[in-house]
Amino acid sequence: AQRSGSTREFLRETALPILASVLLPVVAALLLSAQGEPPQQSREPRLDITLPAPSALTAEGPVVTTSNVVSGGKVQELLQHGIPISLNFRVELWTTAGMFDQLLGRTEWSIVIRYEHLSKTYRIFRRTGNRIQSLGASEKYADVVAEVERPQRAPIAAENRRDRQYYAV
Repeated sequence: AQRSGSTREFLRETALPILASVLLPVVAALLLSAQGEPPQQSREPRLDITLPAPSALTAEGPVVTTSNVVSGGKVQELLQHGIPISLNFRVELWTTAGMFDQLLGRTEWSIVIRYEHLSKTYRIFRRTGNRIQSLGASEKYADVVAEVERPQRAPIAAENRRDRQYYAV
């Protein structure tokens, strides 16, 4: 009988600090949100497409912009362990003419990032078909993130037709 009493006392003594450590952060968060603190920006990966001005629709393609795709620490860790990162993009131009939608054109490119251990440098490349273009090198990962998140114009413009057209990414 004495053992069960000591167990109860042990649980009672340790339950209060555990309960306080769980409840205090929740209460603090509720108080901050009640005071109108702005919510933290979403860190979810995002892909945005911006169409050219109406006067340039048949001359320029859409602009593709990424956010929070490589900004996480896990991606940087993978790069530093020798694993190259490749971001693949494909933009298709479709028309709604006829009974079924029809593909008018497609363009694809990749952004490749790799880390070179000897020089402690990140290198960024853009691969379009068989062509590889260097986008730069930097010792700072923030420069890599900025380059990847830089808006890129897709080299596929709408055709001068009467039917409706749309881009699929």
